[in-house]
Amino acid sequence: MAMRAKKKATPTAKPAAKRAVAKKTAPKRAAKKAAAKRAVKKETISGEKTLRRWFQTVWNEGRLEEGFASLAHPDIVFHSVAMAGGPLIGLEGFRELHTAINNAFSGLRFTIDDVLEAGDKAAVRWSATLDHTKDGLGPATGKTVTLSGMAFIRMKDGKVVETWDEWSRMGFLKQLNLAIP
Repeated sequence: MAMRAKKKATPTAKPAAKRAVAKKTAPKRAAKKAAAKRAVKKETISGEKTLRRWFQTVWNEGRLEEGFASLAHPDIVFHSVAMAGGPLIGLEGFRELHTAINNAFSGLRFTIDDVLEAGDKAAVRWSATLDHTKDGLGPATGKTVTLSGMAFIRMKDGKVVETWDEWSRMGFLKQLNLAIP
């Protein structure tokens, strides 16, 4: 019985084929990477815009319901926002803090000092001035109070679902000569 010799492939045949496939798929991979970068950038811009709109609409302009409806998930959790440091849940929970501040102060002006973002999270460092012209926290003193703080948000489907906030509570109380707990 005669044996047939197997035809040997040339050593360059396989790498050349791989190079041809790589050339065809390289533009697709590059397009996917570019799309992924654009998606991250879009989300990043969204986080910054959300933070800026929140402080402008809810605090500087006092339009709580409008800002809440367009920027926050209905069941948002505000961690450590209350004076006691506990969480506030949803619009009604946050309204407690918003109402207390507005019942004691006028001329609220929040300024965004810095914004940092990564994925579905964003962080802001802010400062504020408030005029103690109302009797919401004891008799009005007429003092202008300055505050600073930071907030970290987590977004989902274009809305804020969770925040972690820290602000200068002690400095706030000291400026108003209120008891420090």
